[in-house]
Parts: sequence; C-alpha cells; structure tokens
Amino acid sequence: MRPTNPHRFISFLSSPLLRAPSARTRLSAQFVSKGRYVSQHPFASIQNQPAASKASATPATVPKQDAEITPLETQLMNAIKLTGPITLAQYMRQCLTDPQSGYYTTRGQTTSTTPFGTTGDFITSPEISQVFGELLGLWAFVEANAQGALATGRGLRLLEFGPGKGTLMADMLRSINTLRGNVKEVIMIEKSDYLRNIQHKKLCGGDAAPPMEPTEKGFVSTTPTGTQIYWYEDVKFLPEISRRDKGAPCEIHILHELLDALPIHAFQSSAGQWRELMVTHKSLNQPRTPHFAPGLVARTSPNANDPFHLTLSPSTTPHSLVLPKSSKRYMDLLKLDGATIEISPDSLTLAALIAKRISGSPSGGAALIIDYGTDGTVPSHSLRGIRNHRRVSPFARPIGGVDLSADVDFFGVAEAVIKEVQGVEVYGPVEQGTFLTQLGVEFRLEGMVKAMKQQKMSETEIKNVTSAVRRLVDGGVEGMGKVYKALAIVPKGRWDRRGGVLGFGGNFEDPTDGEIKEERQEAERDHKWEEQQKREEEEHRRKIEAVKNKTQ
Repeated sequence: MRPTNPHRFISFLSSPLLRAPSARTRLSAQFVSKGRYVSQHPFASIQNQPAASKASATPATVPKQDAEITPLETQLMNAIKLTGPITLAQYMRQCLTDPQSGYYTTRGQTTSTTPFGTTGDFITSPEISQVFGELLGLWAFVEANAQGALATGRGLRLLEFGPGKGTLMADMLRSINTLRGNVKEVIMIEKSDYLRNIQHKKLCGGDAAPPMEPTEKGFVSTTPTGTQIYWYEDVKFLPEISRRDKGAPCEIHILHELLDALPIHAFQSSAGQWRELMVTHKSLNQPRTPHFAPGLVARTSPNANDPFHLTLSPSTTPHSLVLPKSSKRYMDLLKLDGATIEISPDSLTLAALIAKRISGSPSGGAALIIDYGTDGTVPSHSLRGIRNHRRVSPFARPIGGVDLSADVDFFGVAEAVIKEVQGVEVYGPVEQGTFLTQLGVEFRLEGMVKAMKQQKMSETEIKNVTSAVRRLVDGGVEGMGKVYKALAIVPKGRWDRRGGVLGFGGNFEDPTDGEIKEERQEAERDHKWEEQQKREEEEHRRKIEAVKNKTQ
C-alpha cells in the first residue's frame, strides 16, 4: 500500500531527531540489526516450540532438573495437591502478577533487570525505535483533532495500560507536544511498584523529578512541561465518565503488547463436548479436582524437566460450558474432534470496558490496540514462555521467572466490543506494517536519516537506526510488520468520518478541523472564481466573433 502523503504533518515527520540516540537506543538498534529479534509467530504451540518469540531466534536448551524451585512453584504445587488441576488462566495469572513472586510484579526487584529491553527478557517496538512512539503520538493527536478536542480546548487524556518502562508514553508525549497538542493529563495502569518508579523517573524529569505523591486511589506526579501523571493499579480506579461533562478531555487509550499477557482458557473438542486443558503437577499420578472425578485426568504434554504440564479434563468444566458459547466462531469448531481453541475473557472484558468509556463520554475518545495474534482464525496452542531472549516452555523453572504470553484474538475482541457496546465502531485489524506506513513511517525515517547526516553521525549509526525502523514494518520472518496487528475503537456517528481513521485507510486531513475547512472553502471559492472567469472569457470571445462576422 502506498504511504499517505501527510500534507500538514510533513514538517513534523521530517523534523530532526526528537530523542537523541542514547547508549540504550544504540544497543537496541544493534540488537535488532544482528537478527536477535524475531517477532511472534501465530502458530506457536506448547508441544512444538514457537517458530519465533518476542525476542529470540533460537530456543533455549532444556533446563536442568535442579533448577531453582521458587516459593510460587511450591504454592501452586500445594494448591493442586489440595484441590486438583487448575485452569491455564489461574496458572498464568499467578505466574505473571502474584504480589510476592509474579513475573511483572517482582521482576527488577528480585532480579538485576526489568523484563524489557536488550538486558531483559524481550524487547518491544518502543525500545527498538523512537519512531514507533512518535507515530502513535501523531495518531492520538490526529484522532483527538478529528473529534474536535483540540479546537474546543478540551485537550487529551492519554491512558496507557501496562506501560512497561514508560518509553512509549515518553515518545508519544514528545511527539504530541511538538505538534502543539494539549495533553491535559496522563493515566498509567501499572501493578508493579518497581516499574512505576522507572516510569516516574523517565516521564517526570529523571533524578530531578518531583516526588510521586500518594492519592486516594494511586499516585500522582508532574512532567517537566507541567502535565500531571496519575498511576493506578487497576482499571477499577479510573475516574468515572460523566455524560454531563462536555468539557472533559478526549480519552485516548493505548494498549501495546498488553492483551497477549492476559490469562487464557484453553479447550479441546472431544465427542461433541468442549473439555478444558488444565495445569497439574508432575508428581501427581492421580490428581484430584472439584470439577471431575479424581484419577481420570490424562497427561497431554508431559515433560520430565518441567514441574507442571497440561492435562485434559475427562468431562466438561464450568468454563467449558460457558466460554465457547460466547461466539459462533468457537462453536463451529466443536464438530472437529480434537480442535483446540484459546479464549481470553479478561481481554474481551477490558476491551468492552474501554469501549463503554468511549461510548459514554460526551467528549468522545478512542482506543488503539497493537499486539501480535490472529485476525480471522481462532488462536490455538499459542501459549509460550520467554526468558533471556530465548523461547522456553511456559512451565519451565523458575516458576514466576518466565514471561508468558499467547496470541491475541483480534476478531474476538472486535466481536465482543460490537456485541456488548453501542455507540462505537471498530477499525481493523490491519498489519502493523500497513498501519505505520499509512502514518508516514517512511517520511519519518527520511527525516531522521537527513538529520543524522547533518549531525555527521556514522554510517553504522544510520544503518542501525534504519534497520530498527525496517524491523517494525518488515513482513518477513524476522519482521514485526505482519504478525503484529493494530485495531482501533472510535465513537460511531458522532463526528464526520468521511476522512476515515488514520492508519486504517483514513488520512491526515480531517473534515472537522477548522483550518482545513477554511482551506477547502477557499479552494472551492478559487475554483468557482476560475470557472466564472472561464465562462466570462468564453462569452467575451463569442461576442467578439459575432461582431467580426457582422462586419464581414
């Protein structure tokens, strides 16, 4: 698809480097240019190691049996011994967010590094190139402008869910401020105290940052430009939306690589029934569970080196009776014996909650979801573990020390939003490469390269930056442009959508923008004047011809 010529934003996209390449940025560029980054593959499975992962090209060696046994492993083992196998969702939730031993809640506090970046377990788009965050900032600016938030002075409220190290938000804020956007406040949904402190330092001025003050529901601090940033541990603490507050900021919700980390349930069709894939401990020959008779759980993927593995319930479970019925897409697969599906109710619930905020606000809003996963097909066998930029079993030790993720069902998210919420519409999913191209990634790269040459930076540095940007849009095996998708949720019918949504077939020129309206009106007046001049000239010519004919 040809890149959209960004007209009014060409000066922004062609501007000099907004974030100078730090040592960390250069390391990231070198990291991806050497091929150590490979995007997620949609057909990864538990039994067959994924063809690609968040940050690895090769699988890790099989862990030793004497690997570290964490308190969380003991806790899960004892729970399974007491009540029987647990759901995959329970296992993921404990491994990732347990307050004492969870991957995201303790990584960095109990280890020397965070999960993110070249020194962590995986690297994400904002860490690869500043261009990613800058273009998302541009998207937020254009969408808020399309909804009249800038012309009316309502401004923006940026919300990021699972903001990592704060790199994406930092780049977005710099981008929007360069465009003279009006960011009223920022909200970060973050459970980890450690990551919250990193975000505070990055966004609020480094070592000179004002303190992060406690509030009734979270924390607050201020950026160097005066924008207030609020931190909440859970979406339930978000400020309520009032239909009467027509002066409220336009909320732009950003969910980047969040849904893939939300827990999933897995089901397998068997004799016309959905049976749930559960997690059990290897020491249990006859595991017990309150959902079905003890001693009847069959091992489906045992690994002598892993303390836990999947088991198949011998009959239906409460979840298998309810979740697959939520969509015809799932039930259509029931007739295929052995078909396996994955459903993330947390993802569907969160997407619907955000859509309700957008629909219920008189100030509008929008959500942008970017993640890896499927669009038309239902995810299957996609759970994977990642540690030290290597693929590992999701049940590998140390339990709580491995990142767990699964493919996002974008079609399922869109279906849930449309079914549950009135007053919104969904655009996408589109491939990340297409999305960034329509936002002008090529123009931005050209501007960066030009600026780097003017600053007499080395060819190696320029090549590294170029390779990093190419990685974001490349559709090949090592690229992120195809397997990563983007999906947008916007208000329905409340603003003129003739211009579409940027990145999803829309353009930069929004018909509700006053400046563009004036330009179009002036162009129409000029066109009418030119047409009138042509008609008058033609009439004058005919009169002259008539006079000449009479005199002859």
